[in-house]
Amino acid sequence: MRRTLKSPADLAGDARSDLKQWLGISQSDEDGLLSSLLIASTELCEAFIGQHPLQVDVVETVPTQPGSHKLRSQPVRSVNGVSAIAQDGSKTAVSADLVAIAIDSRGRAIVEVQDPLVARKLEIEMTVGIARDWASLPHALRHGIIRLAAHNYRERDGELPAPASVTALWQPWRQLRLL
Repeated sequence: MRRTLKSPADLAGDARSDLKQWLGISQSDEDGLLSSLLIASTELCEAFIGQHPLQVDVVETVPTQPGSHKLRSQPVRSVNGVSAIAQDGSKTAVSADLVAIAIDSRGRAIVEVQDPLVARKLEIEMTVGIARDWASLPHALRHGIIRLAAHNYRERDGELPAPASVTALWQPWRQLRLL
């Protein structure tokens, strides 16, 4: 399975402002660096908790063999389209009678291929994420992202490990997956 981000989360406005406030920065000359640190911290948060903290649009590809295929991205807010990708790379919309997608109460999606398809693979476009935007992100996740970005800003030349409080803030949101 392959996953591609179609549109990244917006971390330029409120998120960067919160980080600047935490660090006591009032100038805008390091906004690019701060935005990069927020992106990296958000990606680490996602890797740790096993879910996208902020709403993003993603595309996942799965095999076309009949059976169940668990999607990696979660929590799924909506499925925006399913396409079959042919050998030549062309895409065709897939009807609901050939592929069923079930989303459970925790936002995990399973693609069920009913009949074998002649396509090389399926492409599923989805919107995923715990929160729609930075303001609606749960405080523990938001605070952990800010603390990690601030730590990386302050320790960019040092060797101190990330504070344990970051993982403590994220731990209640962690979902482990067995492969």
